[in-house]
Amino acid sequence: MLMLTELQHDVISETLNIGMGHAASALNELVAEEVGLAVPRVSIVTREEAVEMLRDRASDQVSGVSQDFSAEFEQSDAVNGQAFLLFPRSDSLRVVNMLLGDSVPLEALTEMEQEALSEIGNIIINATMSSFSDLLGQEINTGLPVTQIGTCRSILHADDVDSDSDYILFSHVSFNLEQRAVNGYVVLLMDVQSMSALKAGINCYLERLNVPNSGTY
Repeated sequence: MLMLTELQHDVISETLNIGMGHAASALNELVAEEVGLAVPRVSIVTREEAVEMLRDRASDQVSGVSQDFSAEFEQSDAVNGQAFLLFPRSDSLRVVNMLLGDSVPLEALTEMEQEALSEIGNIIINATMSSFSDLLGQEINTGLPVTQIGTCRSILHADDVDSDSDYILFSHVSFNLEQRAVNGYVVLLMDVQSMSALKAGINCYLERLNVPNSGTY
């Protein structure tokens, strides 16, 4: 298992929270109520472990959005992967109604639901990638958002490859609204090489700050 030091973990958590702050500001412009986003927990797990965590904390049926991302580093390997914003099915409908308005009945959400999910996912994923870009001092390119609806296993493609060959940065996202709470999950899927490059980039950031980096999390 690829381990993080406690300081690396803190840097990733803070980076995600900065991204969520930017995303919340953008969502506030789209909805009629204040939106607060926070990332209380971050873990690095295998694909199979991520499937089990989603099942335990959300449900087996999830909805969300995915986007490919990539970045090139001069002094290390490239970072390539796939970013997901995933919700339990019932929570995804609440988020969609947040954007479309409570007058839209849940059972009527079909194509509109996918468009709304895509818009929300695009905002949150791009805010996340932008924060990592600022941290690493390197542009991160993202692809077009793709709506994902299905089981945790099928969306994370856990049956397609050796689940231990990739790592997932798994983070719980708390959506705090004025009258309701919604839970979502930001998932960054990377291979071993890309995750190692990300860690190297974080270490370079810590070196620039002259911060010692030790102790595993």
